Amino acid sequence: MPRPEVFDRADVIQKVQAVFWDKGYNGTSMQDLVDATGLNRSSIYNSFGSKHELFMLSLQQYQDQNMKNIDKMVVDLLSPINVLKQLFKGAAQGACDTENKGCMLVNCATELANQESSVQHWLAGSNAKMHAKFKELLDAAKDAGQVSKESDSVLLAHYLLMSLQGLRVNGMTNQDPQLLNQLVGQIFKNIN
Repeated sequence: MPRPEVFDRADVIQKVQAVFWDKGYNGTSMQDLVDATGLNRSSIYNSFGSKHELFMLSLQQYQDQNMKNIDKMVVDLLSPINVLKQLFKGAAQGACDTENKGCMLVNCATELANQESSVQHWLAGSNAKMHAKFKELLDAAKDAGQVSKESDSVLLAHYLLMSLQGLRVNGMTNQDPQLLNQLVGQIFKNIN
């Protein structure tokens, strides 16, 4: 009979998420995960299966937190267009932070999407969830008169998703806050 786990799974996933986010999947060794969690290798393997499975759990936790943050902004800001703008402004501001590690999902896509079909499939699902959230916000913005009623919410949601990912990739090498904020402004001019 397996021994019961004597650790908090969510806490372990949070700790390994920080390591994967900092070093990437390929740059993270099993020893890095042992050091970060304080667990031995056999506990990690017995509880989580493999480094890859632990990585996927950390991506899921990251995505879940991002969606919770967006839902909180919806409640706090009330205006759908302001939620979208704040999301983009936050990405631009984050790119200029000296401690910035980028978006973990974008980092994952640039590192692994062409190498790991399971990661590519997971990222496609993640993008679909974000697209659905953007479409929901755009439909609400149309109802509130913040976006033209004639606009195509499906297409605009794809445009916003592509723009957010592009902003985050661009922010890896270009940390000029004025330019990034101008780009955010242009993105929202394009959807009106």
